Amino acid sequence: MDIAIFDKKKLFREGINDKCAKTPPEVVIEVDSKADLRKYGDFMNYMREKTQDLLNARVKRVIWYTTFDKKVMVAEKGKRWFITDWNDTIEIIDDIKINLNELFKEEGIKE
Repeated sequence: MDIAIFDKKKLFREGINDKCAKTPPEVVIEVDSKADLRKYGDFMNYMREKTQDLLNARVKRVIWYTTFDKKVMVAEKGKRWFITDWNDTIEIIDDIKINLNELFKEEGIKE
């Protein structure tokens, strides 16, 4: 996982150690993957399986940013997963939103 966002109160109440947190993150953000995909056949199968595993582990929202096609996938348990473009604004958590395309423009980064 590239970025994990935790509920601070839950995290500190349940404790952490040098290996992992006991409580699952609220949100996981992934960017591409360097995983060995041979077991999965292709990236989409890997992304789907990893996303489902995270949701089964009680992560509330999983967001994937893929650089090869400039897409964003958002998944939540019990809701319709969707794929959209980088130029759409995505809610990360609690009204915190990101539009990756706009962020790049603000920083002077060309896609």
